[in-house]
Amino acid sequence: MNSDTPAKTLEDFYDWIIVRFTGEIILKSERLQNRLLNTLMKDLHAVLSRKGLEGTIIERTRSRIFLESREFESLQDVKEALSIIPGIRSFSRCKRSPLDLEKLDRMMSFMADRLFTLDCTFAIRVRRVGEHHPFSSQDIERRVGRLLLDKFPEMNISVDLEHPDVTLRAEIRDDEMVLFHEIHQGIGGIPSDSTFKVKCFLDDKERSVENARALLKRGIQLAPCIIFPGESRDIEDLLAELNSKKKFRHMLARALALQPSNNITIKVLPHDSQLEILLSQAGFTTTGFLRDIFIQIGVAYALQEQNNPQPLTYSLAYSYALHGSALPIKVLSAILHFIHSCYQDIPSPILLLPILAHGDVKSNLIDISPFTMEPMGTILKNLKGSRNELVLSLQRMSDDEIHVTFNVFNGLFTRFPPRSHVL
Repeated sequence: MNSDTPAKTLEDFYDWIIVRFTGEIILKSERLQNRLLNTLMKDLHAVLSRKGLEGTIIERTRSRIFLESREFESLQDVKEALSIIPGIRSFSRCKRSPLDLEKLDRMMSFMADRLFTLDCTFAIRVRRVGEHHPFSSQDIERRVGRLLLDKFPEMNISVDLEHPDVTLRAEIRDDEMVLFHEIHQGIGGIPSDSTFKVKCFLDDKERSVENARALLKRGIQLAPCIIFPGESRDIEDLLAELNSKKKFRHMLARALALQPSNNITIKVLPHDSQLEILLSQAGFTTTGFLRDIFIQIGVAYALQEQNNPQPLTYSLAYSYALHGSALPIKVLSAILHFIHSCYQDIPSPILLLPILAHGDVKSNLIDISPFTMEPMGTILKNLKGSRNELVLSLQRMSDDEIHVTFNVFNGLFTRFPPRSHVL
């Protein structure tokens, strides 16, 4: 064996990709589990088609999904596709074979020959499912470990069960064995559930991406809404202005990449100049994020009044973090109370703020702790005398809504409906 053989040279050995779905799916009732898995299969087909991999063979077993991988021209495309589908816990390139322990020994030896380097450490990990095997997982691990130590004495290899350089893995399920060595993480969550759709406000901030992805991971379908700073009602001017904002298009593509459809309908609500005047006179800054959230809540109420006697559900483009600086509840409550007082005769829309508990989002959330209730109280007091004008401005925005199509693959806005349908 040549010690200079590069690692990860099993491209011609692996013939499938094993996809493991999340434990949340397994814990559901059989009926709901089947519905979620059927949705996951549809999402797999849709996302693979978006990557140009329409011919992929997809096979579902009781606890796993397998993708036939020999025909893939770009494995990177497959990895990118699988890493953005809610409901997938992890995936690996693998070799499938009927259960045969002598063949397992030969295949493990072949994998070791390709992956081991001089002085490397290794571990064998076996997971066994089934009641009729005359051996345990530990039996197989010890058996293969001894075999490899005896087979490669010149490599000075050793076993390290805590932090091995190479881990050879096998899943034995009833009469089949699956061999692999790498595990790529998915995003987890559960597949999309078409019974629950949320109108989601999006902007060009990182928090907006985090919020949208958090909702999509929970199986929620999004109906995106954009409050656009321009006032143009001409569709061509609007499309040109939207497509000129490269950063915004990139952020939007990231936020919506977890949805299986390539073409996504987005509701655009152009700003109303009178609303800007009212908010500025009351004390809101022209670029402040409290002003943005005020407008989003106001528009949610205006759309609620316009469209439906039943409460609609909206997600704001902001988060509440368990750790870190985020929107104080007392400030949000003050804004909600004021806007609700302007729309007392309609059912209140349901507003969602995803809770982001992981520490790495701290830097993406704006610190408004210096913004006390006193200035917010002053702003809202200044607006009390302009409630009628405020409601009329918000109504004009909701009346002037324009629907456009956003293509997640190329990041461009086009007319709605799209001229050609692309999955």
